[in-house]
Amino acid sequence: MALIDTYKNNLIRKQKEKARLIDEKAKESNKIPQQHQKIISAKNTLLKTTSSSTQKSKLSEIQRAEAEINNIHKKVASIDKKIAQKEHEILLESNKIQKEEQRLLKKQIEEDTKARKERERQMKELLNKPTNQYINNGGQMNIASGNANITATFNYYETPTTLEEIINKIKDSDLSAFNSEEQEILIDNIDILQEQLTSETPKKGFIRTAISGLTELIYVSATLTEPLEKLISFAKPYIE
Repeated sequence: MALIDTYKNNLIRKQKEKARLIDEKAKESNKIPQQHQKIISAKNTLLKTTSSSTQKSKLSEIQRAEAEINNIHKKVASIDKKIAQKEHEILLESNKIQKEEQRLLKKQIEEDTKARKERERQMKELLNKPTNQYINNGGQMNIASGNANITATFNYYETPTTLEEIINKIKDSDLSAFNSEEQEILIDNIDILQEQLTSETPKKGFIRTAISGLTELIYVSATLTEPLEKLISFAKPYIE
């Protein structure tokens, strides 16, 4: 069991103990009016009777009732101390929970920062890596790597059929590694690239934004890293 769960369980237990003590105090306090009523009744009888035995009996009743009231006050005072102690214990457990939550939050922030820096490093590495240009020349596929040049005249980039295969592979894959927001970003940017890369007048700004969005997600799922890299490689010549 996690430490914070232990603290929370302790807090719940002590709160229940405090509630039980408050109920116990209420039950004891409710006995006091009954004893006062006995005293009043005995005093009324004393005012009316002339019998010495009756007077003696009623005086004894009054003494017993007063003694019982004193005992009740002592019990209530003892319960009040226990309640105060439980409130102190509850405060301590609450402080423990707060400190542990702060520690866990700090740890999560550090892990998120480390993961973000690693993604940024991987993104820079990916963006700085030489990309292959795929150019279709009436059925002839020429490939240029790094700074190499292609002099052949071409009419359009990779055919939509191959592009669609890559996109369909991504969309048909298991996206459970992405949270709901990441899935929405992934699909939106893929749709933008599909629309722009098959357009007669592709817009560089849209393509550049989509590439940036996909690059941030490229290492979320190991199974989709390669397809996303291929898709980005297809798109990058359009903005160069």
